[in-house]
Amino acid sequence: MELTPAEAQALCDLEERILLPSVRASSDEVAAPPSNGALRRAWLRRPGAALLAFAAATLLAACGRTEVKRDDQIYKAYGDTWVYSKSEITTRYFDPPHGLPGVRNRYEERHLIRNSAGKTISIPDNLYALQRDGTLKKVECCNHFRASGDLYNIDDKLVFAFDNARKFITDCFIYPAGRPDNELQPPEKQVYGVTVFAEFDPETNTFKISTFSAGDNYLPFEYRAAELRTGRQLTIPESYAFGYARRKPFMCEGSAAAPGAVPRQPQLGIGAYQAGATRTVRIAVAPAATRSLVDRLQAFALRKQFKAWQAGSVERGDVSLALRGEEILTIAAGDDAGLWSVALYRRMAQPPSELPSEESVDALLREIRNELGGLPGVRFVD
Repeated sequence: MELTPAEAQALCDLEERILLPSVRASSDEVAAPPSNGALRRAWLRRPGAALLAFAAATLLAACGRTEVKRDDQIYKAYGDTWVYSKSEITTRYFDPPHGLPGVRNRYEERHLIRNSAGKTISIPDNLYALQRDGTLKKVECCNHFRASGDLYNIDDKLVFAFDNARKFITDCFIYPAGRPDNELQPPEKQVYGVTVFAEFDPETNTFKISTFSAGDNYLPFEYRAAELRTGRQLTIPESYAFGYARRKPFMCEGSAAAPGAVPRQPQLGIGAYQAGATRTVRIAVAPAATRSLVDRLQAFALRKQFKAWQAGSVERGDVSLALRGEEILTIAAGDDAGLWSVALYRRMAQPPSELPSEESVDALLREIRNELGGLPGVRFVD
């Protein structure tokens, strides 16, 4: 049975109090063996001296506590300024499993927030998750390496994202990203953790959990589209903000997990194409021309017999498209300023086929330029 971090440290303290005094209680020679090699060998031949020395050395080497504190983060939310502090604590303790000597490790995290008035709140001590009966149950977090988390400042909120197994969070139906059938798989094939989002309630000073990262309630190309908008890979906070914006509420109706009832997104085969674009061009699009651009790209895909998908909407300003051909995947996405990025990715080589040539990419890019270049309010930046 694994110990909690506090229990592990207490065990170390107890072992030290019991064992080390027994070493010191022996004769002065036992407690402090001489440095001379011949005398040391003679000392070790004394009854129990070698065993006590080994036990003491093992205990001192095994028991230990390391704390790593991350840099504090300053967040703005709920009309206040918050300081977020995180520490990672590892405790090593001597715990002989099945009677055999062994050293074990315990991991825990401390997460604290402090407002401008100096009030400090422990996040793990104030986590509550929605249950099927509509109540909120206090849940544990951050006392195991599989149950780790971080606090993010998203949309003027404090959102704590952490992973843990469903059974430790809720009796509602939730699942790891993209794995609604996870609990129907053999144990060795199951994914352990579900990523959930806990929103801070400044009225009660608690973090309430009722949504999770399903990973299947948005189109697979949307993440690449988000990276096109930023012009780089998303940072970890940006990745969690992306997931939070597409979070799914706990499914609390019904008596059991029902993966068959979860709608599945179409299989776009995005993974078959390169992670990095072979070519990327940028287009300045006037707001009034956005609809024309989207319609023209969809018509182009239809004429080329490409499969096409659209995410978001022109009205919300978060529209993006994916056009998939046999050899090339094209993703187009625009930002709030009307700057669109169009990226072309080649299908990765699979024996015995070869990676499509860059000439084929350039040829498709010329067609896209010709298709969009004549639209009013549309101008290629590069």
